[in-house]
Amino acid sequence: MRRRLLVLLALAAAVPACATTGEPLHDRSVAAVIVDANGVTQTFIPRGNHFSVFEVRTATYGAPGPADGTLELVVSDGATVRRAAVGAGAIGDNTTVRFRFEPYPEAAGQQFSATVTWTGSTALALWTNPNDAYLDGWLEPGGGDLVFAIGHAGRLRGAVEAAGRVGDEALDNLRDEPVLTSGWLLGLGALGVVAVRRPRAVGLGAGRPRATGPGVAGGGDRDGEGGDDEA
Repeated sequence: MRRRLLVLLALAAAVPACATTGEPLHDRSVAAVIVDANGVTQTFIPRGNHFSVFEVRTATYGAPGPADGTLELVVSDGATVRRAAVGAGAIGDNTTVRFRFEPYPEAAGQQFSATVTWTGSTALALWTNPNDAYLDGWLEPGGGDLVFAIGHAGRLRGAVEAAGRVGDEALDNLRDEPVLTSGWLLGLGALGVVAVRRPRAVGLGAGRPRATGPGVAGGGDRDGEGGDDEA
């Protein structure tokens, strides 16, 4: 039972090797952009509905976090605007800042923009990737992309939809990297076989000294020495 549990945990840990939560990851930072009251804007296209979370990563270049100020987010799909803000206390160097707002029910496949502004007495930057790692959007001004992530409302329906997106992304990865992904799938299948395999039947007497002596078939005493009883 313990072995099966360990194998199942290994299977769960292996899932990210082939797919994420169904939304692209944009976490490779190689540069930073100063954010101020004028703001910077990232465009993107969610894969799932109920989009309600946007994350960025702040940079202070080793300096302490700001003592005051507000980091504000304005999200729009071209028709509906959502706003969220966090205070200076939640901001530091290499800190992931999460904005939460009312979900967009029908977000999948729609073009969105997220504008981040900063008002505070000290300068603040956001990590970016100027190499345009994300192909469904871009950063303005400057080009490239923010280091960002998007999320969805914590509902059962959202979890089911995320599972479907994971499957879709796994298929995309299989097409893009057939050798690597095929090897991963074979390994995952082998772990699954080990998890469901029944243990081999073991005899009741295996691994224990055979009892012998008076009244026991085969004769012999409990010390394992055979022989006849004395008359």
